[in-house]
Amino acid sequence: MARPLSFQSEPWQVFEVTTRCIHGRFLLTPSAESNRRVLGVLGRAQELYGEHVRVHMVAGTSNHLHFLISSRDAAWRARFKAHVKTNLSKELGDLHGWTEHLFGRRARDIPVLDDAALLDRVRYFLAHGVKEGLVARPEDWPGPAWVRALTAGEQLVGVWYRRTDYYHRARCWARRKEPGATPRPMLEDFGEEKVVKLDPLPIWADLPPEERAARFQAIVDDIVVKTDGVPSPMPYGATTVSGTARPAVGVDAILRQDPHRRPERSVRRVAPWVHATCAAVRESWMEAYRSFVAAWRSRTPGVRDGASLSTLPGGGVLVPPVMALVGS
Repeated sequence: MARPLSFQSEPWQVFEVTTRCIHGRFLLTPSAESNRRVLGVLGRAQELYGEHVRVHMVAGTSNHLHFLISSRDAAWRARFKAHVKTNLSKELGDLHGWTEHLFGRRARDIPVLDDAALLDRVRYFLAHGVKEGLVARPEDWPGPAWVRALTAGEQLVGVWYRRTDYYHRARCWARRKEPGATPRPMLEDFGEEKVVKLDPLPIWADLPPEERAARFQAIVDDIVVKTDGVPSPMPYGATTVSGTARPAVGVDAILRQDPHRRPERSVRRVAPWVHATCAAVRESWMEAYRSFVAAWRSRTPGVRDGASLSTLPGGGVLVPPVMALVGS
């Protein structure tokens, strides 16, 4: 089945964005340096696109990431995703010796259409490491402290490496007649500290920070109570006796993973078109999407023949992310 066209029915609509590593490999395996680079890339993306894209929550494991974001329109969301995925490929590929793209396919964007569905996504994000059978508590995940940032206000600090400056200086150093006369430039000398700030969820935007943290903590505590002693899903294709409770894989085992390893079995589920608890809301969005697709496909031939991009219907990605940034 063809992938759905990128479509946003209204400004600042919330989307769950999922992106997976190629072959399901564990190229996002946490470590101190990996965490710094992931946060550095996201912090740099917020510097560039923060006025147009809001990052509300992040979750993931060693082979995939979820983002809960809202954006001014679909084009800004596309630019944000392109920046994050491209630079994660550079940074983590350099760290793990992986020369190909880090991600196997385009990210999947699923709109979250009502408050109840959004709260369901919040719980899904907070429970991610627990439901996968990796850690006993959500805040135990050894990657970036996404959960502790929401519940305890822990600061998310990473490093962004100015690689263009580094490569230029390294080439200049290598061209000298006596390169040994001065130390070779090191990548660490070109790092900049970046802070990732998680924007309040739209449904809790008017609450004080302490109340928002308390609500996140209440969900975390409920997740721990309801999963205590309950069989967890199969972690990364491991086999165990069906119906028996399994202890969490644990932080030490997660940190020892080989980033190049791929799981023996990957569980893939059909992604929903939308997240919505109300059938009428879901059908209304689907009708708007079908109308958008019909108009897009009917007008695309004219654009290929020279017609203006403005003839395409609103709600889609009207300009490629690689073009110069312009106001929306």
